[in-house]
Amino acid sequence: MLVASVHDPEVFSAKSVENPLYRGLLCDHAMHMAHSHVMVCDLEGLIGKALMAGLAKLPGDVFKKLEAVLANPASIVRLPIQDDICAAITNIMPDRPVTATALALSRQNGVDATIVSQDGREAIQLADLGNSRIMTLDEYAINARKDCERAGMGAVSLNGMSKGGFIRDILEPFLRWSEKIVLFDPMLARSMFGQNTAWSNWPVFRRTIRCIYETWTESCLKPKDSFEVVTLPNTRWDEEWQRRWIEQGLPDDYEQQARLLAQDLDLGLACVRLIPPEIKELQHDRYLVSNRGKILSFSRGFDFLREDDKLIECAVSLYTEGRGRSVSRLLSSRDLAKWPNPSLSTWSQKRT
Repeated sequence: MLVASVHDPEVFSAKSVENPLYRGLLCDHAMHMAHSHVMVCDLEGLIGKALMAGLAKLPGDVFKKLEAVLANPASIVRLPIQDDICAAITNIMPDRPVTATALALSRQNGVDATIVSQDGREAIQLADLGNSRIMTLDEYAINARKDCERAGMGAVSLNGMSKGGFIRDILEPFLRWSEKIVLFDPMLARSMFGQNTAWSNWPVFRRTIRCIYETWTESCLKPKDSFEVVTLPNTRWDEEWQRRWIEQGLPDDYEQQARLLAQDLDLGLACVRLIPPEIKELQHDRYLVSNRGKILSFSRGFDFLREDDKLIECAVSLYTEGRGRSVSRLLSSRDLAKWPNPSLSTWSQKRT
């Protein structure tokens, strides 16, 4: 659903868009970039500067779509280049250092596709440094990565999908560049505390969330910062939990709920946060939010991974942060210090 891509700025050159067929292809691609791509650039900023410099020369329709991509810095990943590859390409194209930089980035781990001009394609072939991830825009349009991109524009059903397929096709591309993750499901505390243990589906919630967390710890290529589990507190107690609450004489049930959830999930770098039950702006969907400005929206709670490692029905959609998602408003309210005091509602289990 999410594609990590490198773009040679020459792909967006004013001369290339003079061809009406190419211009239409480019408009479609720029629109998909804003939604379904993480844009990979070099640490020195050569690619970004070249793209910005060329913006003003583009026709209005292409300009607006590409501007939307560059206006979201969270979706831009900066990586070092491999100097030996860059030098080999520069020898062939001495007057195109930015193209050489883009081609060198294609070898970085985690890059799904590198889109180049026809000249760049020929240069990489002459240098004998090509790989299957380097392609022109025409070639990308019929590549398997384009199918992943298209999936991100709609909804993907998880029904019958294997755990491995879920990790490979949906989780890993989303989590790969995410230093920070927020998992939001308002029903977690209720599932653990508020239902009779004979039919509670809390073990399925735990299995699914642990799968997501473990995928993040294993696949994230950036320094991992935080994994936060956010839920509403439970206000409905079954008889067993009511008895425990009375016997233990707990002074603050919010704090205790967060602590027990964190202990049972057993996620080493994660924390559990409870939000005020009076918040009313909650939609039905559950969310996985990345600091890269992307959101995975799930049509049901995180209880879809069965014991046989098969997934039950759930529709997954990819969104860009800030487009009316209620979770965006919730996260913003946290930043504005409107959430409850963490000492009363958050429990972290940090491990070295």
